Amino acid sequence: MSFDSDSFSVDESSGEVNVQVVRSGDIDIESSVICFTSPDSALEGQDFVGRSQSEESRIVFLPGEKVNKIKVLFFLPSLMLNLMLFA
Repeated sequence: MSFDSDSFSVDESSGEVNVQVVRSGDIDIESSVICFTSPDSALEGQDFVGRSQSEESRIVFLPGEKVNKIKVLFFLPSLMLNLMLFA
């Protein structure tokens, strides 16, 4: 399994990014993988909603399915400002 790209552009106004996971090997059987996030320059819980290294983050490829998507949600700077002002 791999991502369909080495880097991703994000439209900050959308609040999310969809990442395609591409399956390799025998696609005639069901397969699954846990796709989780790991912070780098962005901080989990502050800049984005993390995906844990657990069963909640497992994606399943059914027989014949070659591509699947994961969604990563992120916090918009203006939304965070509003939350801080009105919390």
